[in-house]
Amino acid sequence: MTTIVYLGPSLPIEEAREILPDATYRPPAAQADIVSAIESEPVDTVVLIDGTFRQSLSVWHSEICYALSEGIRVMGASSMGALRAAETAEYGAIGIGRIYDWYKTGKVTGDDEVALLHGDESQGYRGLSEPLVNIRATLEDAVEDLRLDASLARSTIAIAKRLFFPERSIGAILLGLSEGGVEEADRSTVEACLREHYVDQKKLDAVECLRFVATAPSHERGRRTPTFDFTRSYVFETLYNLDRSVTTQHGNAVPLQDIAEHVALHHPEFGSLIEAALNRGVLAFIASVLDVHPGRDDLEEERRRFAQARQLTAEADVQAWRKINHLNAREFDRLIGQLAAARALRRWLLSNRGLDRGVKYVLDELRLNGEYPRWAEAAAEEHVIATAYGDADYSAALQDPVFLVADHVAATGCMVEAAPEWAFDAGFEDAEGVVEALRRAAISRDVRGRIREVLESAGSELLDGLIHGAEDGDR
Repeated sequence: MTTIVYLGPSLPIEEAREILPDATYRPPAAQADIVSAIESEPVDTVVLIDGTFRQSLSVWHSEICYALSEGIRVMGASSMGALRAAETAEYGAIGIGRIYDWYKTGKVTGDDEVALLHGDESQGYRGLSEPLVNIRATLEDAVEDLRLDASLARSTIAIAKRLFFPERSIGAILLGLSEGGVEEADRSTVEACLREHYVDQKKLDAVECLRFVATAPSHERGRRTPTFDFTRSYVFETLYNLDRSVTTQHGNAVPLQDIAEHVALHHPEFGSLIEAALNRGVLAFIASVLDVHPGRDDLEEERRRFAQARQLTAEADVQAWRKINHLNAREFDRLIGQLAAARALRRWLLSNRGLDRGVKYVLDELRLNGEYPRWAEAAAEEHVIATAYGDADYSAALQDPVFLVADHVAATGCMVEAAPEWAFDAGFEDAEGVVEALRRAAISRDVRGRIREVLESAGSELLDGLIHGAEDGDR
């Protein structure tokens, strides 16, 4: 299992690694980062210290709640972490430090309290403005140490609060005091506090949090048992299905939405792809409305069909398929459930079609695809041959359903089953109807094969004569 730490300007990464060397360190968390991380690798602890504010969307509360519902320990401190931990403490998030306590008790409330302007990763996230929580801590400590009057501290904090967070600096605060009519002696006292006794509370809290994680007893590590059921809201589903980033087999990270947009522009059969996808979605919706819930046996059968169709012969193969298709176990089960529910609805439809068993739907689909004439002609030729030669003395193998299935799969590559469930889904009257159709196909293949052998043994001259004779007859 992995501990992920989202860290930026609150603490230099070199110092963080000295405290918690085995963690994976990542830049300040943005929207969807936590969900993306916990779905891409086994994570047991998320330490949220820094997060983005203005340059990109901030990490959502629902992401943290989702992680907690998965049994992942979420720690928050110092900056965005303190804020989000206070907001999700009731669901199990653990907050550390003075700033967290301020948020938890309501002493501070706004995001701007911990926000600051800073450089990027290449610049070590160098701070370019002063976070208000550090100003608060510095002035409060000065009051406690009797170096500053409490009323002057409150006035100074109020002036700092009014400044837009990227513009907060010691100079701007002192200018605000001057413009507010504060005497020079008092301004000098404030300046001495801010410059000579500056308290970097964000750094202190970050250090405390990392030490807390590093020294946690072994029984407090690893995933926990969730204490609540997470509700996947429409907003969360949007984030999970669009904004979540995945890592491809070649190690490239990409948001799911970008994959879908690329497919829309480049897939040669995108029209058919999205039609089939939306049809499956409609069936899933109808199943939900009609309260269609496949039973355990139905789900197991659907899973078996799914694996067989993709030649996934072992559970390890299924897990490998899930991994390259970026599906966790729960999402895979949801997909299987959708497929099973759709099958149940299709069987309901077939049962209510009376005697035609859905044949009309299949033939209409061929007509819409422009394939009907070709398939009708091929079926007619098979029917003529099987009728003409069906009474011939064929081997007993053509009476064996197992042989017929294996022979057909080997000859065509099309997967079939001589089973009642498959027969019903495919529009046959029963399993014996499947066997009879397989027998017709086998006879047709055999007759065609024999004719081909005769023509090939007769040589090209006879073959040319037959071809030319046929052409003369056409004329």
